[in-house]
Amino acid sequence: MKKFYKRKAFTLIELIFSLALIFIVISLLLKSMSASLKTSEIIKKKDDLFSQSYFASNYMYNEISSADYIISNGNKNSLGFTLIKLEGKDKNGKNSKYNYTYYSHSGKNIRRHSINTDKKIKNNIINMKMGVNNLISGVESVDSSYSKNLITIKINFDDNTSKTLKIANRTFEEFK
Repeated sequence: MKKFYKRKAFTLIELIFSLALIFIVISLLLKSMSASLKTSEIIKKKDDLFSQSYFASNYMYNEISSADYIISNGNKNSLGFTLIKLEGKDKNGKNSKYNYTYYSHSGKNIRRHSINTDKKIKNNIINMKMGVNNLISGVESVDSSYSKNLITIKINFDDNTSKTLKIANRTFEEFK
């Protein structure tokens, strides 16, 4: 008589059950990785926006603080003021070179408009071709006010955050 030894092996039900368990574990891992990637993207966007707003606000603060004169601005989309820096004098000691700079809100950007020229502006409107740089993107709206003592700029971003700049106006003379 032949002896048959019982072979140790998995049954079909055990194999199906183990495959189902592996599938569940893999799907849970993929979901957690997907959530981690989405969180990482959100954090990166917020970090980029924070970096941009930090740079732009410091840049604007430094430029406004160092202006020789600040006057109101009637240009379209302007934040309401123009910065004037005196760049040079002629042979008679009169101011002959001016740097005019103003900021505007256009689309989702805050832009810096600037020009060096020997011409004085009239009626607080700059009708010259200016260099334009984007300072910050992702801007929903900008509220600004300009007075003789204080410039306030409130920037509202796409992600429902905002940043407010309050800058003392240290230019008390009138630009002539």
